Amino acid sequence: MAALRGPPSFHRPPAQPPQETDRVSEHDGWRAVHRSQRADSSLARMRATRPGLRASAGEGAVQILSHRGYWRSAEEKNSTTAFARSFELGFGTELDLRDLARRLVVSHDPPAEPGLPADDVLAIHAAHDRSLPLALNVKSDGLQDLVVAALRRHAPADAFVFDMSIPDTLHWLRRGVPVFTRHSEVEPEPALYDQAAGVWLDAFHGDWWDADVVRRHVEAGKRVCVVSPELHRRDHRAAWERLRVAEFRASDRVLLCTDLPEDARGFFAHED
Repeated sequence: MAALRGPPSFHRPPAQPPQETDRVSEHDGWRAVHRSQRADSSLARMRATRPGLRASAGEGAVQILSHRGYWRSAEEKNSTTAFARSFELGFGTELDLRDLARRLVVSHDPPAEPGLPADDVLAIHAAHDRSLPLALNVKSDGLQDLVVAALRRHAPADAFVFDMSIPDTLHWLRRGVPVFTRHSEVEPEPALYDQAAGVWLDAFHGDWWDADVVRRHVEAGKRVCVVSPELHRRDHRAAWERLRVAEFRASDRVLLCTDLPEDARGFFAHED
């Protein structure tokens, strides 16, 4: 079918630069750390503190992100227990952000009081390792002020937002926050590709993508976060094998969001 056509064509009109008033000032608080500095410091820290865990540092494989924290029962999803476990074991994470009574909270569904404050999760992250990647799944429009303020307070070195509506994405770009655009079989041309820092590579109905799709994004200067198939209740092994055989060696460029982070670490690990 036409939607299952693989990598984007990259034939897009030139991106329009943001207006001068929208640009982030050099003195405007939180900033993303330069990729090369982040990758070098993260890898050195991983080698020093967690020897042998090369897969989670991204060398020769992929960076591993837990999905809604590293949970071991459904009740632990998006909980401080799951996030602390993820960070203690050296995994980044994906988490869902919403607002509740003008506060930023972590919740996949519309939240009820009291809600889990996003500050609590970011504080746990900062206490363990600020270099671990944070994929911030934005579930509500208009969260820019709350999220940017939280990022300034906790200073994660590697955080990006994704899954917003297109009009809302424009506001994130204007605030200078790294954005991942979506690419899937139902989104064959990623929106705002030229302005995006990376790609959230998804597959709702089947594993339509191959290693060449990932490689083309990387060669275009993007990071790529692959959604592991078990998040859609499919077997993950074929997709993981495609990534392992491809042997991506672009440091922090390729990530995997999974409900099975320790299994993924073992699968992608290289022997020294």
